[in-house]
Amino acid sequence: IKAIAKKTDWVSHNADILFNFVLEGSMTLENDANNIFHLKSGDAFVIPPQMVTRYSNISDDLELLEVSLPGEFKTEIIR
Repeated sequence: IKAIAKKTDWVSHNADILFNFVLEGSMTLENDANNIFHLKSGDAFVIPPQMVTRYSNISDDLELLEVSLPGEFKTEIIR
C-alpha cells in the first residue's frame, strides 16, 4: 500500500487479523481510545477487529505491507 493522502477517514474492519509492516516512510496510527503511535520504517502493528482507527501524518514515501486473514474482509468508514 502506498500513501495517497496525509490522513485517512476513521475506519473499522472485520478481519480476524490485520497485520501491517512499515516498509518505508512514517505515519501516525490513532485509535478511538485516544492512543497515538508514531511509526517509522521497520515498525509493525496489528489492528484488532472492530477497533476504530485512522492513519495521519502520512509521509509522501510511506509504503505498508498489509497481511489479513481472511484475505477478503469489510472495512467500514465510521466518520
